[in-house]
Amino acid sequence: LWRCFSPSQYASAHALTIGFVPLPAAQRQRIYERLQAEMLCDGQPAFQPVAVAPVLYPGGPGWLSRPIMRYKDITNAPFANMASATALASVGEAGLDVAFGHFARQHVSAELVSIPYAGVSLAVAFSLCAGVAGCGLADQTLNLDIAAVAAVLNGNLTRWLDLRLVALNPWLAEEPYATDIGASREIVLVGTAADSATNQAVLSNLQWYRGGASLDALLPGGRSLVESDDARVVAALATTRWSMGVVAYVNDDWKDAVSFAALHSPHNGKVAIPPSLAGLASCTIGEEEAALAGLHGWDLWASVAHDCYPLTATVTAVVPRNYHGDSCLRGGQTVRFVQWVLGDMAEGLIRNHMLPLAPLAPQLVTEQLYKVCCDGKSWLESRINRGHLGWALRLFVVLTAVILAVILLAICGIFFAWRHAETVKSAQPLFLGITACGLVITLTSGVLSTLDHEGAAMDDAVPVGQPGRYPLLDTSCRAQVWLYFIGSSMSVGALVAKLWRVTVVLINPTMRDIRIHASSLLKYICASLLFDVAVLMPWTVVSPPFYRIKVFATGADGVESWHGSCDVVPSGAEPYVVVLFAKAILIVLFGIYLCGRSRGIRSLYSEGTAMMFVLTSYLQTTVVSIIIGWAIYPFTEWGSPVGFLLIKWFMPLTHCTTICIFIFGARLIFLWQEERTMKKNAILPVIKPAAVRRSSVADSSLFGHMSCKVRPTGRAASVIAIPFEHGDGSLHSETASQLTSQTASHPASRLPSCKPCELPHSGDQAEAAGPGGHHHHRGKSVMPRPATQIDKNQAALQAAFIELQVRLQGAEDELADARDDITELRERNNNLVNQLGDVRAQRDAIFFNTIMDESESN
Repeated sequence: LWRCFSPSQYASAHALTIGFVPLPAAQRQRIYERLQAEMLCDGQPAFQPVAVAPVLYPGGPGWLSRPIMRYKDITNAPFANMASATALASVGEAGLDVAFGHFARQHVSAELVSIPYAGVSLAVAFSLCAGVAGCGLADQTLNLDIAAVAAVLNGNLTRWLDLRLVALNPWLAEEPYATDIGASREIVLVGTAADSATNQAVLSNLQWYRGGASLDALLPGGRSLVESDDARVVAALATTRWSMGVVAYVNDDWKDAVSFAALHSPHNGKVAIPPSLAGLASCTIGEEEAALAGLHGWDLWASVAHDCYPLTATVTAVVPRNYHGDSCLRGGQTVRFVQWVLGDMAEGLIRNHMLPLAPLAPQLVTEQLYKVCCDGKSWLESRINRGHLGWALRLFVVLTAVILAVILLAICGIFFAWRHAETVKSAQPLFLGITACGLVITLTSGVLSTLDHEGAAMDDAVPVGQPGRYPLLDTSCRAQVWLYFIGSSMSVGALVAKLWRVTVVLINPTMRDIRIHASSLLKYICASLLFDVAVLMPWTVVSPPFYRIKVFATGADGVESWHGSCDVVPSGAEPYVVVLFAKAILIVLFGIYLCGRSRGIRSLYSEGTAMMFVLTSYLQTTVVSIIIGWAIYPFTEWGSPVGFLLIKWFMPLTHCTTICIFIFGARLIFLWQEERTMKKNAILPVIKPAAVRRSSVADSSLFGHMSCKVRPTGRAASVIAIPFEHGDGSLHSETASQLTSQTASHPASRLPSCKPCELPHSGDQAEAAGPGGHHHHRGKSVMPRPATQIDKNQAALQAAFIELQVRLQGAEDELADARDDITELRERNNNLVNQLGDVRAQRDAIFFNTIMDESESN
């Protein structure tokens, strides 16, 4: 019904094609409206607005109809055979949906979108024998140039033995060919009408090379045989001897019916180029060169390459730019149709000697398709879920990373300011600093993971989903892997080294004098980092991580879902990942073992419980994250880029948070308690026995601030290890027996003889008082206490010292007894060793005698 009565130009063109004269447009419009209103189906109006796929109407040169009309799912309407100019004028709401043609010399309206489709050779076909048996000219080739073709088509070159043809083909004047042809033999010109799509493309090419070219011989009343389409032209040439014509070479079967002339290049007259795919492919021009000339990269006819076939047609598809309301459904079908034409039809074009142009300019084709809009919005863009991470998720990751980094730096600054405090010294600040640096590096890895393909520069020459598509994001993915493993090794390795140093020094059953300098453990941390680098370097070279996008179709409506993320484990990278995680887990397990050994050590020196929680949390988080990350890997249909990012961020976030709270935070609490105690007892002098005064620690924890009580740090009460950290950073331990022997060798410094604390008398108080009668202690002003309170304090201190002297004397007696026991045990051990040696000697003698007796008997 639409084909017969629609007022559109397409219906008129269809009527003319099938041999009917269309009614006037106004009359067709009235008939069409009445049919819509009165035609019924089962008592209901036949014209119902239903959301069905509309029929599309393409049009253009007839030689494109066969490949295009294979798309039966969308376009059931016949392909309208019309000239390029007519097709271009018919595109719109009342005409064609897609117009194909050679529009090189015609202005394309801003309301239309032009997309490159195919390159076609405009071949000069000829027939010298037309099937005549025994014809000696059947195997001869014909060479022409642009001038000769132009002369034939405008009627100035009419004879086969014209000197211009003979100059290009010397064999024409040779015998027996010259006699067979005859001096007056005319060229029978066969072709389509001068305004046909093929001849308009030929004229455009000729005028590009020769400004005054014309097609006078093909005009009505000219000397040519005019056929309706190129297929009929080839058929006429095949049956007409001494004939010549120009056709679009789009059918491989034509080479069996006629011959095709080779054309000399206008830029190199010595080269004759036959119509072929290779000749078309050589005609492409660079984008920069095309831009300078105001052309496009697919304007094959403008190429200056020496091996480019001179007569070419660049076929483009033209579609409307804007659709509104109900017509948006037609716009979507049009885009899908063009996508199919540019993609799935490429192989069919090649089989028919046509060159697909979409692969030559993929970025431009994509940009042009995105210009087709529905109500002002790109139709393709509305059908794609690009899967961007979103600003909220990025902001969350970046803010948490910045906050944690600032907290770490602030704590490190506090530790540096109080670096002479006993709490900071006993925490081994070198390792805490390395841990903080490692955590900041790990957090940086998490921040880089927020980068995605939104607004990222891409290389269109690289297919989607391949390395190099997003060069900057590829670099970011590799940096994430390096930063994560390097930062984790620094933070975990420094904690384990710190714990190992304390364990070796303070758990000392052999009672040796053990000294371990902090810098001596740096070599183990560096060895761990070098191992990571040795694995990461071949990983980056052999199978590097890269940013990958995988496209999934969701639903029957064809909406695309993009999953974009770092492919941290591309094919071949699995062994490197396994090795790095296995090494990290082994270090963590060793640290957990040390935590079990050091759980009896004071938390001031070894945060065994806190360290156990941190390491087990790191181990559990790593294992759980690997399992969940594998389950939601973004390059599977059920995967999630957002979930994968959260899992990647969850690992460094929990690791950094637990260390900040249980290691750095606990140390801050110890520092606060130390300062609080010192302020509380600021007026009282600190007892510093001579045996401990040599240590760089201001107030050794062995005696505390107001107590001389010895606290055992190992499991056995007979082995008491006391840590001393020197000014050079080394840490060593001494036992109570060693301290006793040292005090015994220095009577003046023996602890039992230390005098009770003496507070200044009233005269001393006057001397110690500063301006205003205030006492000064460590640079702070303290109000003096009343005399009665001072007397009570003196009495209490004297009683406490007497008790401490008694306890320490008893501890020394116990240690002396323990030394005697150890000496006795060593003597027994030596006796047992001697006895064992005697037994072994007797055994060897018996064995030797047995061997000798057996040899003699043999």
